[in-house]
Amino acid sequence: MSAVLPKIDPAKHLANILIILIIGVFVYANSFGNEFVWDDDYLIVNNIFIKDWHYIGKIFSTNLFAGSWGDSTFYRPIQSLTYLADYSIWKLNPFGYHLTNTLIHIANAILIYLLAQYLIKIRFAALFTSLLFLVHPVQTEAVTYISGRADPLVALFLLISFISFIKLRYILSLCAFILAFLSKEAGLIFPVILLVYCLLDKNTQGKKRPLFLGIFFLTAIIYLLTRSYLFDFLQAPFASSAGPLFTRIVISCKAFVHYLGFIVFPFGLHMERQLNISGSLFEPDIWISLVLLIIFIILAVRPPKESKAASFGLSWFLIALIPTAGILPINAFIAEHWLYLPSIGLFLALTSYFPKKRNFAILMSIILSALAVLTIKQNTVWKNKETLYKHILKFNPASSRAHFNLGSVYGERKADDMAIPEFNRAIELKKDYIDAYVNLGYAYQKKGETSKAINIFKEAIRISPNDYLPYYYLANLYNDTGRASESIDLYKKALALKSINPNIYFDLARAYDKMGGIDEAIAMYQKCIELSREYLDTYINLGAIYAQKGLFGEAKGVWEKGLKLAPDNQDLKQNLKKLDRLIGIKKDKEG
Repeated sequence: MSAVLPKIDPAKHLANILIILIIGVFVYANSFGNEFVWDDDYLIVNNIFIKDWHYIGKIFSTNLFAGSWGDSTFYRPIQSLTYLADYSIWKLNPFGYHLTNTLIHIANAILIYLLAQYLIKIRFAALFTSLLFLVHPVQTEAVTYISGRADPLVALFLLISFISFIKLRYILSLCAFILAFLSKEAGLIFPVILLVYCLLDKNTQGKKRPLFLGIFFLTAIIYLLTRSYLFDFLQAPFASSAGPLFTRIVISCKAFVHYLGFIVFPFGLHMERQLNISGSLFEPDIWISLVLLIIFIILAVRPPKESKAASFGLSWFLIALIPTAGILPINAFIAEHWLYLPSIGLFLALTSYFPKKRNFAILMSIILSALAVLTIKQNTVWKNKETLYKHILKFNPASSRAHFNLGSVYGERKADDMAIPEFNRAIELKKDYIDAYVNLGYAYQKKGETSKAINIFKEAIRISPNDYLPYYYLANLYNDTGRASESIDLYKKALALKSINPNIYFDLARAYDKMGGIDEAIAMYQKCIELSREYLDTYINLGAIYAQKGLFGEAKGVWEKGLKLAPDNQDLKQNLKKLDRLIGIKKDKEG
């Protein structure tokens, strides 16, 4: 780490940058045909906010899952904006989203190469650092999984911010920092990384550094206060890692050794990891973790001579782990994608310790080739929902979410006899798993076992009376089995709990229509369109009601709006043709 940032000639490093690009595309090419999985359904497939640019205001004023009527403590508008851009080009073709994730990952690798070139000052060592980050299989959870995009995004903007800070371009650096924490909350830890860098670096040109470093900290504090006041996202009622502070600290030490294991032995990688949360200091893995953590801290604070880059890299790794280490209550104890940003520091440290000789290129090539093969193989785990959930259950058969998700896959295929055992197992593992109850009841409903489905929905309501889903599904069952009048009260209860879900308004409108409440049905369909302009069946049904009432002009206007959204929809085309004939007959009679 020198006092003056050397100018990097782009042409001089073009060959290495092309190598990074080619290898990145090669390693992740087999992921481009993968389907949407896990949270992709919520963040992309069913997310109305990414399907029309007029929802930008909603993206910046609601939580990450609000577009699919979900709740979360995540505020990541930049992530949603990238999905909005993808959707405008690719619609629901997963290829484009995978391509974007890969290109962001490659861009990060290139930025790491430029950063390492400055910190380590040896080009082939900088290249190895970049490629190690690029091809390591632990990154697949952030890159191959489309919904993991927040981690590559926060890394992208923080790398831009860091390089800009080094080059004394403080305004650009601050702007990139803001984009980083609007991509993922973990980016807020960056000012601490900058502080460590400033303490290690001897740059005499950065006289304004203390001032701008203070601005970074102030910006983070203002954001946290503003977010807490405006959105109240800071509280995490669903945090899996909540508990006494001492227990969380002990667990974070245990997680530390697991994270190192993912880097050194990247085998058996999977989602839905679990940790023993007893929090006892007498467990062997706790002592191993403490010893390794102490070694890391010693090396970071008192580095060997001329190893400031290694010291900084180790500090980066430890600091970047803090937001997801478990000390703060979050939604899980450990996850591989949380290593994406911290791993940059660890790879910088590892490379800076290597002998600075080119004859190590062969060893490095072997290491990179092995990691690349593992990554290509790991990409296949994410091929589709079934391969992913079965892979998780292979390593963690006690994952209630994996059982639920696998059951949902079977349910989508109408293989309800296969889905029911998975939902039952999910409920066994998590007694209050309301989504599992609802899907279990719906599976029985599809099988024609109506009484059993009703009992399951009612049991779900008893367990969680403040969850809208059981009311909604029971209302649908009544609505579809000749009990529309009973369904109306249930729909209203569901709306009282989730008033932003257009599905409820649509189905309530159906119920009103069946009961002869035409004006109420019209109001509900209009509310559905107000919440989701892409809800095509609403246009079809609302237009039909207008036509039945003789309001041909209104019917035509509604159907034409629907046809703009779906120009090839045959129902709308036929309805408009019939309507034109009716209008013509009416005119002839009046004439």
